[in-house]
Amino acid sequence: MAKTIEQIKAEQFKIQKAVKFLTDACLDSKGNQKIANPKPVVIHSLRVGFDLLKRDYNNDVVVTAILHDLIEDAGVPIAEIKRRFGKKVAEIVEAVSWNEKIPNHMERFSDTHHRTKEVGRDAVLVSLADHLDNADYYQYAKSKLTRKMVLKKWKIFFKEVASLISDEPIYQDYKDKLESIR
Repeated sequence: MAKTIEQIKAEQFKIQKAVKFLTDACLDSKGNQKIANPKPVVIHSLRVGFDLLKRDYNNDVVVTAILHDLIEDAGVPIAEIKRRFGKKVAEIVEAVSWNEKIPNHMERFSDTHHRTKEVGRDAVLVSLADHLDNADYYQYAKSKLTRKMVLKKWKIFFKEVASLISDEPIYQDYKDKLESIR
């Protein structure tokens, strides 16, 4: 069944609201990044969200992708995301976010993928789109050890989580990107 113009507008306004929330959380009044991450988080988050929008995924997946780094990078409480964007979006954002209480990097990575897998397909899509966009930064890693660690994490993700969406075109894009960074 085709969407009505009212439904389309409501979805677009929710995406617009997510973009505003993201920029308010990450940028100061002059447009400078006010968070510690050296990566341009706003642009990254928009690319991840708009990649999924372009691929015609549902609105909650797109909104979640836009908001996916707010817990880790901007310290936004999950309760605030839930209040503004609903339970489903908050559940996915929480699943794809690091648990900072886990000190070991690889254990945190494994925990995040376990929770992503538990939440399901939409969380896996957001995580996969995030990995795809992050891959473009890995070429700038100065250390061979860092590149080796990234490749190891990608292989784990691919084996444990990404296979849940092997019927999606984004999955093939991920496989191709994995091959290109090897």
